[in-house]
Amino acid sequence: MHKIDSQGATAAGQFKETPAPATRVDAAWLNAVQAELVNVITSAAGGDAELNKADTGQLLTAILAIIGRNISVTLGATGQIAIAGLVIKWGGMRTPLGEGAYEVNFTPPFPTGCYRLFPVAYNGSVNSEADIWAQSGVTDADSGVVVLQGAIAGKSCEGFDWIAIGH
Repeated sequence: MHKIDSQGATAAGQFKETPAPATRVDAAWLNAVQAELVNVITSAAGGDAELNKADTGQLLTAILAIIGRNISVTLGATGQIAIAGLVIKWGGMRTPLGEGAYEVNFTPPFPTGCYRLFPVAYNGSVNSEADIWAQSGVTDADSGVVVLQGAIAGKSCEGFDWIAIGH
């Protein structure tokens, strides 16, 4: 692709109307733009999509196909979103838990590893006496550790939720 460089174009390769002469749109520039658009349409499907004069949605379809190759989503109580190599997973453990270390399994595992695990204690009954908090521990591609700790011995929470970011 190239910026417009025909008669009347600015030195920066931009269109203008005044001062005269207005920019003349030449075949070389139009062919370059057309070639770029055709490339997006034909490469979105692996280079074999055929152009269809009657289909005015080909460019949009191609762009959405390109984006879709780099994004995958699995929704639910436990799920993940993958965007071009970055993976965000989430889940939780909903059962009464006291102080201690609890393993979180990343299913499926991160392709390479986990950057960070972010846990938060769950207090569904809104009990102000729970007084327990969650911390992240060691992580790898398959699992991570959530550590629950309380200010007063014997306190518990109703579980925890977590978000993990990896690659």
